[in-house]
Amino acid sequence: EINAQKPVWPNATLPFFAEKAKDLLKISNGRALSFNPIITQNGNRIEWEAHATESAWLLGDKSLIIPPPDLTWPNNRTVSFGIYSRDADRNVVYDPGFAPGSRYEDVLVPVWQIHPIKTNEKAVMFNLHSEKNRQRALDDM
Repeated sequence: EINAQKPVWPNATLPFFAEKAKDLLKISNGRALSFNPIITQNGNRIEWEAHATESAWLLGDKSLIIPPPDLTWPNNRTVSFGIYSRDADRNVVYDPGFAPGSRYEDVLVPVWQIHPIKTNEKAVMFNLHSEKNRQRALDDM
Protein backbone atom coordinates (compact mmCIF):
# COMPACT_ATOMS: atom_id res chain seq x y z
CA GLU A 1 0.00 0.00 0.00
CA ILE A 2 1.29 3.42 -0.89
CA ASN A 3 1.03 6.09 1.76
CA ALA A 4 -1.47 8.78 0.69
CA GLN A 5 0.63 11.48 2.37
CA LYS A 6 3.07 13.11 -0.06
CA PRO A 7 6.69 12.71 1.05
CA VAL A 8 8.94 15.75 1.35
CA TRP A 9 11.87 15.29 -1.04
CA PRO A 10 14.24 13.55 -0.62
CA ASN A 11 12.30 11.54 1.98
CA ALA A 12 10.83 9.35 -0.71
CA THR A 13 10.68 5.67 -1.51
CA LEU A 14 9.79 4.88 -5.10
CA PRO A 15 6.69 2.70 -5.38
CA PHE A 16 7.11 -0.57 -7.25
CA PHE A 17 10.84 0.07 -7.61
CA ALA A 18 11.80 -3.62 -7.86
CA GLU A 19 9.33 -4.27 -10.68
CA LYS A 20 10.49 -1.23 -12.65
CA ALA A 21 14.17 -1.99 -12.06
CA LYS A 22 13.74 -5.61 -13.11
CA ASP A 23 12.40 -4.55 -16.51
CA LEU A 24 15.14 -1.93 -16.97
CA LEU A 25 17.84 -4.45 -16.06
CA LYS A 26 16.50 -6.86 -18.68
CA ILE A 27 16.73 -4.20 -21.37
CA SER A 28 20.19 -3.00 -20.32
CA ASN A 29 21.60 -6.42 -19.39
CA GLY A 30 22.76 -4.77 -16.15
CA ARG A 31 23.66 -6.33 -12.81
CA ALA A 32 21.89 -3.93 -10.44
CA LEU A 33 19.97 -0.66 -10.42
CA SER A 34 19.62 1.68 -7.46
CA PHE A 35 17.85 4.84 -6.35
CA ASN A 36 20.21 7.10 -4.40
CA PRO A 37 18.86 10.39 -3.05
CA ILE A 38 21.16 13.39 -2.76
CA ILE A 39 21.05 14.81 0.76
CA THR A 40 23.16 17.18 2.82
CA GLN A 41 24.82 16.79 6.20
CA ASN A 42 23.39 19.94 7.75
CA GLY A 43 20.24 20.28 5.68
CA ASN A 44 18.27 17.06 5.81
CA ARG A 45 20.41 14.08 6.87
CA ILE A 46 18.73 13.44 10.22
CA GLU A 47 15.25 13.62 8.71
CA TRP A 48 16.25 11.36 5.82
CA GLU A 49 17.77 8.73 8.12
CA ALA A 50 14.56 8.76 10.17
CA HIS A 51 12.54 8.28 6.96
CA ALA A 52 14.82 5.41 5.93
CA THR A 53 14.48 3.66 9.29
CA GLU A 54 10.70 4.05 9.16
CA SER A 55 10.47 2.82 5.55
CA ALA A 56 13.06 0.00 5.60
CA TRP A 57 10.34 -2.65 5.52
CA LEU A 58 9.58 -1.60 1.92
CA LEU A 59 13.03 -2.71 0.74
CA GLY A 60 12.17 -6.40 0.80
CA ASP A 61 14.88 -7.74 3.11
CA LYS A 62 14.06 -8.36 6.77
CA SER A 63 17.76 -8.35 7.71
CA LEU A 64 17.83 -4.60 7.01
CA ILE A 65 15.42 -4.14 9.92
CA ILE A 66 16.24 -6.99 12.32
CA PRO A 67 19.72 -8.50 12.05
CA PRO A 68 20.03 -12.28 11.89
CA PRO A 69 21.16 -13.56 15.31
CA ASP A 70 24.13 -15.46 13.88
CA LEU A 71 25.81 -12.34 12.41
CA THR A 72 28.24 -9.97 14.10
CA TRP A 73 29.36 -6.41 13.39
CA PRO A 74 29.43 -5.07 10.69
CA ASN A 75 27.38 -7.79 8.96
CA ASN A 76 24.50 -7.29 11.38
CA ARG A 77 24.15 -3.60 10.46
CA THR A 78 20.59 -2.42 9.82
CA VAL A 79 19.15 0.68 8.14
CA SER A 80 18.72 2.29 11.57
CA PHE A 81 22.55 2.51 11.89
CA GLY A 82 22.34 5.38 9.40
CA ILE A 83 24.41 6.34 6.40
CA TYR A 84 27.76 4.61 6.43
CA SER A 85 31.09 4.67 4.64
CA ARG A 86 34.43 2.95 5.14
CA ASP A 87 37.48 4.38 6.85
CA ALA A 88 41.07 4.12 5.54
CA ASP A 89 41.29 0.56 6.91
CA ARG A 90 38.01 -0.37 5.12
CA ASN A 91 36.08 -0.61 8.41
CA VAL A 92 32.39 0.31 8.36
CA VAL A 93 31.82 3.67 10.10
CA TYR A 94 28.92 6.07 10.51
CA ASP A 95 29.63 8.48 7.67
CA PRO A 96 30.98 11.79 9.00
CA GLY A 97 29.01 13.75 6.40
CA PHE A 98 32.09 15.51 5.10
CA ALA A 99 33.81 14.64 1.82
CA PRO A 100 37.20 16.34 1.66
CA GLY A 101 38.28 17.08 -1.89
CA SER A 102 34.72 17.32 -3.18
CA ARG A 103 33.25 20.51 -4.55
CA TYR A 104 30.19 19.58 -2.47
CA GLU A 105 31.76 18.59 0.83
CA ASP A 106 28.52 18.24 2.80
CA VAL A 107 26.69 16.05 0.25
CA LEU A 108 25.83 12.41 0.92
CA VAL A 109 24.44 10.01 -1.69
CA PRO A 110 23.27 6.88 0.13
CA VAL A 111 22.14 3.80 -1.73
CA TRP A 112 18.47 3.54 -0.82
CA GLN A 113 16.51 1.21 -3.06
CA ILE A 114 18.44 -1.41 -5.02
CA HIS A 115 17.40 -4.30 -7.24
CA PRO A 116 18.02 -7.10 -6.91
CA ILE A 117 18.07 -6.72 -3.14
CA LYS A 118 19.45 -10.25 -2.69
CA THR A 119 23.27 -10.02 -2.74
CA ASN A 120 23.09 -6.21 -2.65
CA GLU A 121 21.42 -5.70 0.73
CA LYS A 122 24.60 -4.50 2.45
CA ALA A 123 24.95 -1.68 -0.08
CA VAL A 124 21.81 -0.06 1.35
CA MET A 125 22.76 3.15 3.20
CA PHE A 126 26.31 3.21 1.79
CA ASN A 127 27.35 6.77 0.93
CA LEU A 128 28.47 6.61 -2.71
CA HIS A 129 29.92 10.12 -2.37
CA SER A 130 32.46 8.81 0.16
CA GLU A 131 34.49 6.96 -2.49
CA LYS A 132 36.91 9.15 -4.48
CA ASN A 133 36.06 7.84 -7.98
CA ARG A 134 32.32 7.95 -7.41
CA GLN A 135 32.69 11.32 -5.71
CA ARG A 136 34.29 12.81 -8.84
CA ALA A 137 31.57 11.38 -11.06
CA LEU A 138 28.79 12.63 -8.77
CA ASP A 139 30.40 16.08 -8.47
CA ASP A 140 30.40 16.38 -12.26
CA MET A 141 26.76 15.38 -12.76
